[in-house]
Amino acid sequence: MLNFTSTLDLSFPMIPVTPTIEDKALDALAIEDKKRQYVATENYLEDVLLSALATSE
Repeated sequence: MLNFTSTLDLSFPMIPVTPTIEDKALDALAIEDKKRQYVATENYLEDVLLSALATSE
């Protein structure tokens, strides 16, 4: 005989489906950090290129 009266264990943590304000803020900070890294890399490569051009003269 089957017993259908047992309950399900729902004690696992629930993950929100929609992003929270904190998630959005962290995403914005990560994007700004990547922009700063891009600019710093671009400036570094420009300095290296100009230095290489100056030494070849």
